[in-house]
Amino acid sequence: MQREAEATDLQELYFIGGVPCCGKTTAAQALCAGTGFLAFSFDRNMERYTHMGMLDGDELLRSAALGESGGDPLADPQKNCDLSLELYRHMFPYALKEAREMGNKVIAEGAGFLPDELHRIGIDNSHCVFLVPSDAFQRDRYRQREWVKQLLEHV
Repeated sequence: MQREAEATDLQELYFIGGVPCCGKTTAAQALCAGTGFLAFSFDRNMERYTHMGMLDGDELLRSAALGESGGDPLADPQKNCDLSLELYRHMFPYALKEAREMGNKVIAEGAGFLPDELHRIGIDNSHCVFLVPSDAFQRDRYRQREWVKQLLEHV
């Protein structure tokens, strides 16, 4: 664990985490604009990470890649939340590796950058922030997402 923390300290790698639709991508893009930092998105790569995990023999990611892990996302919100967190934990190593491989001066953002995972590998608090939106902000952002509209059509 110490070696991972030291490797990260040598690099300007910062993380923005938080729930979906809280402004992570917008914040990362704003911070990267004109600073020389590169933006990395965990969330935009999740489908690829599930396939990578499947090829590596991860049964949970295999189920997700094949669409077998879900069920009805509205039927049991707690079960859906727990599954999402577990999927993030399984995808985390892939995202971390790719963010580190981008080089120096990277702002990595995504819901899968969970506080416990970042702290477990020794990421210092000065290298991460976690956004918590107001209810009104998050509802407004969810309304703008096409996948939410499609999901609600089936309710």
